[in-house]
Amino acid sequence: MSPRKRKAINADDIRKLLPLFIGVLSPKQQLFLQEHYYQGLSLAEVARRHGVSRQAVLDAVSHGEKKLLKLGSCLEPRSVCQHESTLADVKNALQALRDRIAREGIIYSPRWIVEELEALLQRLETASERHNP
Repeated sequence: MSPRKRKAINADDIRKLLPLFIGVLSPKQQLFLQEHYYQGLSLAEVARRHGVSRQAVLDAVSHGEKKLLKLGSCLEPRSVCQHESTLADVKNALQALRDRIAREGIIYSPRWIVEELEALLQRLETASERHNP
């Protein structure tokens, strides 16, 4: 049986993301990723240097890469950040609606309030479906 192959990771992406998000990684992930990507050490060399198994280094590096790439995807348009932007827009619209109700009061029919709330709920549902397929 052949050894498990690692998914190809763009080393330049990791080198760019590591300084931005290093604080969210565990100390071992920080150390192993820096030695592997900046010092050019192989996983086996990192393992020997720290007296751990190659598998332990592989696990730490793989989990660190996944974290970095997930956080890095937020830097790209049409990603998690877009979802967060939609939520911020809906929050602002709800605050504006609250202010409008406080300013104008409800004189005749609350239909306009219901319609605006339904539109905002629809935006939230759409954003949620896109974010959690």
